[in-house]
Amino acid sequence: MEFTVNLKELRVLERSEIQRQSPELGKLLGEPVMVTASPDRRAVMIYSQKQWEHLVPRLWQLPKDNELARRFMRIFFGYAYRLEAGEPITLSEPLARYARLDKGTVQIQFDAGRQCLSIAAQQAA
Repeated sequence: MEFTVNLKELRVLERSEIQRQSPELGKLLGEPVMVTASPDRRAVMIYSQKQWEHLVPRLWQLPKDNELARRFMRIFFGYAYRLEAGEPITLSEPLARYARLDKGTVQIQFDAGRQCLSIAAQQAA
């Protein structure tokens, strides 16, 4: 599922606006979530707590002597923080800068299988 939403305030996504798009999103955003940067593109990732807890042990198994794996982990874990269920989705300044997000329209992709959202600046037409 893919859709766009407007950032009404700089670095703030309205949960209600995202939840209107899908019952699955409502369920995901009704629980605590982990927010981080995507290591492979300029985007923000929002994971369900359950998916995060599944991913972390697997990521720690990446080879520590591999430069690409270390870079991946620096980005993925370096930008990560938790938001409680009732908190607004406020993106940290460094994370918003990394993803090149500012006030305006953002593209959101929902991956139901991975239980995560990907948020990126809308591409110019």
